Amino acid sequence: MPEAFDRCVRGGGRVRTIKGPNKRMGLKAGQYRHICFPKDGGHPVLGEIKENSLEKALRKGGKSGG
Repeated sequence: MPEAFDRCVRGGGRVRTIKGPNKRMGLKAGQYRHICFPKDGGHPVLGEIKENSLEKALRKGGKSGG
């Protein structure tokens, strides 16, 4: 995670998860991103974009349960 995001979390900021697809946050289907809202009311800090493990496994040719 970016250092600014880690500082925000350690400082007691609220963390929310945004799931894709979301053009505003630059997320495709199957991706998500954490956002930290600082306790002092500053600007939100974006975490890195991550992928859902199921989406990643299917793209790599892994087994889908069932």
